[in-house]
Amino acid sequence: MWIIRTAVVLCVLLAGSGCAHARGGEAARVLTTASASGPCTWQRESGNPNARYLGTPPPTGGDHLGVHTMTITTNLGAITVRLDPADAPCTVASFAYLAGRKFFDGTRCHRLVTSGIYVLQCGDPSGTGAGGPGYTYPDENLSGTLGTYPAGTVAMANAGPNTNGTPFGNVTVGLDLVRTVAGGGTDNGSDGHPKVPVAIQSMTVR
Repeated sequence: MWIIRTAVVLCVLLAGSGCAHARGGEAARVLTTASASGPCTWQRESGNPNARYLGTPPPTGGDHLGVHTMTITTNLGAITVRLDPADAPCTVASFAYLAGRKFFDGTRCHRLVTSGIYVLQCGDPSGTGAGGPGYTYPDENLSGTLGTYPAGTVAMANAGPNTNGTPFGNVTVGLDLVRTVAGGGTDNGSDGHPKVPVAIQSMTVR
């Protein structure tokens, strides 16, 4: 089983489904939902040798208003994501903070699932799925007991309640790139490393 540290790994949904930490297609069960109306709470994480700590975002979470654009430049082309901080202000603030510090630059997409949850997971500097930025924060933008999101949803991977599973954006350009990677299959059945190598060269949030 891969334990996904929540403040780092992003999932791009290939089909309607959810992002989870477990191999074999289990969807992550959501038990609690935190309010994002107040300041963001960044909890320093310790004991994770795979973490890459670059500090934490401002307590206010930054600019929570208006639509933002995340551009993920990969070796295969660019993916553009529409972000709406009104739904997930702390998640957007976290990604903006980390992108500004080049946290994601040079990281490879480490997991592809071509059945069940249908996701491409990227953004872990350790390349294992167990890395992270060294902090966590409460869940946002979740409802019900089982998250299901349409194709093109960008969400956090999670490892259980209050380790996040937040959907925080939608791909507007580049979903065809992700589907090309999916079409290449994995090195381990339906859940493994993508056979078509894909890596994040840079990421910006504006």
